[in-house]
Amino acid sequence: MSSLPWASFGPALQRRLTDAVTATLSPDSVFATFAYLHAQHLPQAQRFRAPCWANGSRR
Repeated sequence: MSSLPWASFGPALQRRLTDAVTATLSPDSVFATFAYLHAQHLPQAQRFRAPCWANGSRR
């Protein structure tokens, strides 16, 4: 469970962190994170969310 402030990170840092996390997960692992509702419309939050949902992680 991650509580990193993804919406506060720029695109390069978001990518580096997600690459590092996914490199450590086994194939049957799940990556979970949460964010506060008031940040959901920030461009950074939407940028982070889009690829997560696009790869089938929305389950």
